[in-house]
Amino acid sequence: MRRYVLCLFRYGEDAASSALRKGDRQLTVIQFVLRTPVAVLGSEEERAYREKQTRHRQVQLLELTKAEAHKKLFEGKYDLSIPAALQALRFSMDVYGQNSIELVPSYLLLGEASIGLKQHDQAEDYLSLAKWAVLKADQEASQNKRVKGADNMIRSQLARNFGLLYGDKGRDDEALESLGLDIYYSSLSKGPESIAASGGYFNLGKVFQKKGETPKAAAVFERVLSIWRKHFLESSETLDEAHTAEAIQTLSHIHTFIQANTHLPTYPDSETEVEFVLAMVYAGAGREELAAEMGERCLEAGPSAPVTLEVQTFLKGLAGNGNGGGNGREDGRKGREREHESIGAQEVY
Repeated sequence: MRRYVLCLFRYGEDAASSALRKGDRQLTVIQFVLRTPVAVLGSEEERAYREKQTRHRQVQLLELTKAEAHKKLFEGKYDLSIPAALQALRFSMDVYGQNSIELVPSYLLLGEASIGLKQHDQAEDYLSLAKWAVLKADQEASQNKRVKGADNMIRSQLARNFGLLYGDKGRDDEALESLGLDIYYSSLSKGPESIAASGGYFNLGKVFQKKGETPKAAAVFERVLSIWRKHFLESSETLDEAHTAEAIQTLSHIHTFIQANTHLPTYPDSETEVEFVLAMVYAGAGREELAAEMGERCLEAGPSAPVTLEVQTFLKGLAGNGNGGGNGREDGRKGREREHESIGAQEVY
């Protein structure tokens, strides 16, 4: 296994991204080395320009390492997430200082990875550092109106991580309370039907599932499925690798849950729905074979399935895309529009 991936970040984000894509994905440590040609700077203006460029590149590297850590988390590769998150923390300190609120996202990544590895004491240490940074930022904001406190998404992620920690330690009531705060803050920031809020709902459903409260878990998972379905059918926003990994992890879990609970009143329609959304996720990620496989599974439910027309249009789009035209996701959206038109025409008739 390769121990280091060395990116010489001389020419900007494209060069670093390309080096990362070509690197060994089974890495244990990601190390980016910022290297720029040394020059004799003869003026204050030139020094200021170089410092500005250095900071800009450091910020780009910070975002790349955070994205890699997120992706490994959603793939369940917690041991591989920690090195990337540690590197992100170092870049955060270099760019923003050791007492900045900007360090919180890296602490949260480290905390979540530690929870996944069952290192609860270590996770609690990271989350305590994050909580302290949030409290400190709020205190400074209360004393100085020009200073900004922690935003709601930071509060959401902090509450989510504590919810995950409590849930993993069997403290389910505390987990439910923290995840409720997660949903509250993410809804304030992005809206209750956003994919940002869906993670809180998903983890809430998992706690209900663990407690054996299947109807409650099913209701929450249905909401998560609705949010992701709406995103793919109504939004033109393309998911990055981390969000794609999140969608696959979330929807695959819900798919398994539905298959294990065929007595639910929404079965089998809910199974078909989640397979259709997974097909759109795979198509968006360029994994056409898996997208087609999921689409074909949907059609096995029969012509009475609620998404049949959408799936047929989606699969035609995939086939067209393979020949240089068409778009599976866009065609899935068109299929839904046609379905609505068909229903409307039947009602008028």
